[in-house]
Amino acid sequence: MAALAVDLRDSEATRQKRYFPIAADVATWGGPMGKDMNANFRPSVSLTIIAELQFLMMGTSRVEALFVSMERITNICKVPREGAEIVEPRPPASWPQTGEVEFKDLRVKYAPELPDVLKGVSFKVVGGTKVGIVGPTGCGKSTTVQSLFRFVEFAGGSIEIDGLDISKVGLKDLRSRIQIVPQDPVILSGTLRD
Repeated sequence: MAALAVDLRDSEATRQKRYFPIAADVATWGGPMGKDMNANFRPSVSLTIIAELQFLMMGTSRVEALFVSMERITNICKVPREGAEIVEPRPPASWPQTGEVEFKDLRVKYAPELPDVLKGVSFKVVGGTKVGIVGPTGCGKSTTVQSLFRFVEFAGGSIEIDGLDISKVGLKDLRSRIQIVPQDPVILSGTLRD
């Protein structure tokens, strides 16, 4: 950013030295110098001024785009850190064995200042059974599945897989031992440069 600012200042100083006399001539078109000025010279001066204004606008747009990029990077840096990848004691190598999943009074919110998205969800799924979670848009189906992988942290309650509370399991162990096909596989809505 500093290099860009220095470049813009240097370019501006050079332009002022080069075009100030032309600007002075343009300002005096109505004066004695203007009467002697060749009619073909006036359009070329006008085109030069227009070109310089276009350069200024491009520079302004570039600086604005850089600020937007910095704002996005700053927002990404402010995302709270996930839990630890490995937590001791680690679960046994055979975990999960039966695949029994139990939600106990689970409460989830997407940010501390927001209301709960899941409010006291409790149910048990016996290992080896197939379960469908159905409901209208926004009722928490995706959030329920995301909670299994701790993509969102709990505001209260717990989830147990084979009797082991997943909040006490490292993310690497948890996510490497269960599988999911997400509904929305998008990571970012744009690029860092945008």
